[in-house]
Amino acid sequence: MIHGQGPGLVEPGVIYATSNGFVWNGDGVLGLNSRTFGSYLGTSLQWLYLTPANKVSFDLAAYNGYGDTVTIEIQDPNGATVVSTTINVPDATPVPFTHTAPDMFVVTLTAGIVGIDVLGATPLGNVAFAASPSLGSFTVPAGKPCAGLVMDLAPVPALRAVIAADAAGEIHLAPFAPAAVCGHFLQVVDLTNCTTSGVVRL
Repeated sequence: MIHGQGPGLVEPGVIYATSNGFVWNGDGVLGLNSRTFGSYLGTSLQWLYLTPANKVSFDLAAYNGYGDTVTIEIQDPNGATVVSTTINVPDATPVPFTHTAPDMFVVTLTAGIVGIDVLGATPLGNVAFAASPSLGSFTVPAGKPCAGLVMDLAPVPALRAVIAADAAGEIHLAPFAPAAVCGHFLQVVDLTNCTTSGVVRL
């Protein structure tokens, strides 16, 4: 903590970078509190999670009298853009931003039966389940839901099911897994906000 900045200024497990230097100010400068850091006008501010995060949440603020618009871009672990949006930040009043991507894990229960749990999907929204025998990069073609989205499956993943999440944004399944798909890779897509989960192997 230096000159009143912090504590709690940064999060553990995250690397912060900027294209032209960070800005820290004393508490109350042009309306901002001491637990605020940023970059100069017209530059970029990046942070890298050392462990991929399925939820990102932060507040945006500008100096009072110096409102601006901010472009937010979120990439998956392979560098593919999954979110790109612009937000108006009028003054020092915090503007909250949260992005949640679906998370998925698979638990083998007994021979031939696989339990699949999806968490963090859009409540009551549709979720697509896609599978492929190998990993790679596949871009959803034009004319399809979530066109342009880059998935981590190759060469062309097969759509296995589209299922609606419950009111908590969760799906819990214990489907029969045929021998033909054993060893295949599975990824889900939230069809409401076009975000993907990580990849798991059946």
